[in-house]
Amino acid sequence: MNPSTPDVAAATTPARINWEIERQGLAIPDAAWQQQKPVITISGPPGYGKSTLLLQWRKQWQAAGRRVVLIKATPGDRDGDKLILDMAAELQPAEAESASSFLDRFGSAGQVAVLKALLAEADSGNLGTTLIIDDVHELLEQPAEAVLRMLLRYQSETLTLVFAGRVYPAGVVSVAMLEGRLTRLNTTDLALSKAESAQLLEQHGIEAREALVTTLIERTQGWPAAVRLVALSLQHDPQQQDHFVGALAENPRPLTEYLNESVLSRLPEHLRSFLNRLALLRRFSADLAAAATGERDAGLWLEELESRGIPLTHTDELDPQYTLHPLVRDFLLTRLRTVGGSVLSETRDRAYDWYSQHGEVDGAIEVSLEGGDLERAAALIKEHSEYTIRRYGRHKTFLYWTNKFPQTALDRLPEIQIQQAWSLDFLRRHEESENLLTAVEHGQSLAPGAPQSTHLQCTIEMQRCVQAGLRDHAKESVARSERWLARWPEADRYDQAAVHAVLAFAYKALSDYEEGLRHARQGLTLGREANGHYILSWNGMLAISNLVKKGWYRQATHECRQYIEELAPRLGNRSPCVMMLHAMQAGLLYEFDRIAEASDELGQGMTALMEQSSADPMIMGFVTLARLQALQGNPLEAFDTLAEGEALGHARDLPRLAISLGAERVVMHLRHGELEQARAVWDEVQRATAAGSRISAFESAVRDKSSRIHARMALLHGDYEAVCEILGPIVRHTRQTGQKRKLIETLLLQALSLQASNEQRKALKVFTEALQLGAPEGYIRLFADEGRQVGDLLELYLHETREDQRAPTVAYARQLLDAIVPPASSETDEVAETTSRRHSPDQSPLIEPLTSREIQILLKLQSGLPNRKLADSLLITEGTLKWHLRNIYGKLAVTSRLAAVTRAHKLGLLDAP
Repeated sequence: MNPSTPDVAAATTPARINWEIERQGLAIPDAAWQQQKPVITISGPPGYGKSTLLLQWRKQWQAAGRRVVLIKATPGDRDGDKLILDMAAELQPAEAESASSFLDRFGSAGQVAVLKALLAEADSGNLGTTLIIDDVHELLEQPAEAVLRMLLRYQSETLTLVFAGRVYPAGVVSVAMLEGRLTRLNTTDLALSKAESAQLLEQHGIEAREALVTTLIERTQGWPAAVRLVALSLQHDPQQQDHFVGALAENPRPLTEYLNESVLSRLPEHLRSFLNRLALLRRFSADLAAAATGERDAGLWLEELESRGIPLTHTDELDPQYTLHPLVRDFLLTRLRTVGGSVLSETRDRAYDWYSQHGEVDGAIEVSLEGGDLERAAALIKEHSEYTIRRYGRHKTFLYWTNKFPQTALDRLPEIQIQQAWSLDFLRRHEESENLLTAVEHGQSLAPGAPQSTHLQCTIEMQRCVQAGLRDHAKESVARSERWLARWPEADRYDQAAVHAVLAFAYKALSDYEEGLRHARQGLTLGREANGHYILSWNGMLAISNLVKKGWYRQATHECRQYIEELAPRLGNRSPCVMMLHAMQAGLLYEFDRIAEASDELGQGMTALMEQSSADPMIMGFVTLARLQALQGNPLEAFDTLAEGEALGHARDLPRLAISLGAERVVMHLRHGELEQARAVWDEVQRATAAGSRISAFESAVRDKSSRIHARMALLHGDYEAVCEILGPIVRHTRQTGQKRKLIETLLLQALSLQASNEQRKALKVFTEALQLGAPEGYIRLFADEGRQVGDLLELYLHETREDQRAPTVAYARQLLDAIVPPASSETDEVAETTSRRHSPDQSPLIEPLTSREIQILLKLQSGLPNRKLADSLLITEGTLKWHLRNIYGKLAVTSRLAAVTRAHKLGLLDAP
């Protein structure tokens, strides 16, 4: 601290004064208490006391027992996601990380799901919730405005919405206005009356003489900030009223500039200098203020500024966050930038150091921009782009940073723009990405041979490879990626790993699984060398997908577990990629009839499926969940799960997902003997797919599913000749491509058809081949899910091989038969165990412990929300919720929500109510 600065630490800190005045005419409107789904808008320029009024209302609502969430919008909220995350932090802090991952991976298309989850949580309060968004003018452009519209669209009856800002959000609240549930407050309502102006002056010890009050009202139109500044100007010299009134009437300068200078001139020099430097910070703690200004007594000085009535607000926390009134901050910041010099640069650099030491990248970028250091802001964004989007896939976070950057300056930073394109592509905003890449090419006039131009061209071409892959354009992906690898053999290892991932996908889509697996393996090696965990996870998932297509389930299961163990410590257990791996592992374990383990893996990974735009993990997860539900005797829930996943496929432009889940729905109907329903569903799937814009890219997938589905239909209809005619080409194709599992499925259908037509010898021969192919991999559910008819074939096979009990496939056949028809003793034991469990004392220990996800759902059950809203609040589908509830009820040996919550409390699993 400067030696000449007064030692305020030794002085008595002035007591804080409450400068608020009671405004009887601005109580919470009656409509907010009496109407359903009320909406209130408060609009007016800065200085009309909007924020102060909101704080007063918040206290009143809280005193009445309502939950109040107050969010102050900033320019960084304009993409909509940060606003949603702020709401998540207030309403569902335990789920904030999941919400962030949700939006980070899927962008704007995931906003509806997260908003519905948050609003469902808001609806859980007994006395309702009030959501206040201050500075809403920052959100009146797309895509943030769309978030506001969604808030009104999904507003529950007990939720009150309050929008306050500098302009009236007419387009957002028009429906509420037409429905008669909108209350508007504007400058006329917010302006101070003569009596209120007089009260405010008297707070500052100023005699509210008629001439002064009248002049104030005429000159300020009751503008609260101006009246407050006048009071601050006169509070140390109340006898100068007449002189001040005359100067106020004659001075041609803007009123706020005049009053700001008047107020600041009355502050001691040390406080004036301190306040000037604080203007560089949009929001700050006492610790940050001390670091940025170099004043160790910053906390005391902040209290002194408050005691002098400087418009400085703070949160009610142990470590309060302060903000200057926008009028004062704008005035001071303009003057600070005009003066510039060492004061500006030193304050900026100190604040930057503080943010850096505390890991607050957002703050470091913002203070660099506010302080005019665009070069350092750009360097920060470049530095953290590698960490943020390439290693961890946090695309929305990266775009949030770049959106703060002036566009004119960003146009001169092509490397950052290419990274923007990368994030846009992963958020499926492909057109924006391509436009950005084209603009970079034209704007930079890339000169052949120049080092920077060569690097940029390499990166742009790599990005177009990734873009083709993310668009599911397999042939284009192969052409671009093979060309890129040949042209850029010395490219960055991370970029090479990304291109190998594209090729792993593309060759899988083209049924060349060996080549797809080779590229995934190469991508894994390069990803590890580059320490790129995010791209490593994608290559891992693609390796598993290719192994699954080849039918190598044992190897896929081993590798999936290996990738989870490798990536979870680095990316986090709840990161989208790790959760997708859990979902894929669930599908693999299900095939081996390891049902409990599959359920546990799915419990960890199912939430991520709602977040993703990656078809393969979503297909495996939704199909596995539906099959588990069907296995537990809940076919209707299984159908609902598949239908929800199929709808997601259409909504997110993922035809493979929609086709695969639609086909699974058809097969499930056929296994239940529902031929007409199956035909109707398949016709619906084909029509919906044909209506899409990219049917040509997925005709082979439709043909592949269609052949086997028509074979099943013919089998159920009794047209056995047609079955063999349809399946013959598929058998030949799967032998050629090495798709072991699909070949076994086809052979099973052939065997069932031959058996039904009483050709037992031929049926047994075909079935024996299926067993011989399946035994090395240990497939169980592939056979068992076909039902009792396969059981008959197994019994026939065991009868025919009774003389050769040591045959390799005999033990395997017995295992399969047990999976289809459990031994009687096992059924008896299970019934006895269930009966014993249901009649055991409430305090008995659980047979199987609840998972952390199940505990979380139990906590939510106490809210009393219906299933739909409860599922929304957990970011899962209703079918997924029902599956979790069934598992919870089984573990607790209960049959209802109330009983589950009661027993959980008795067991000490939940906090006391």
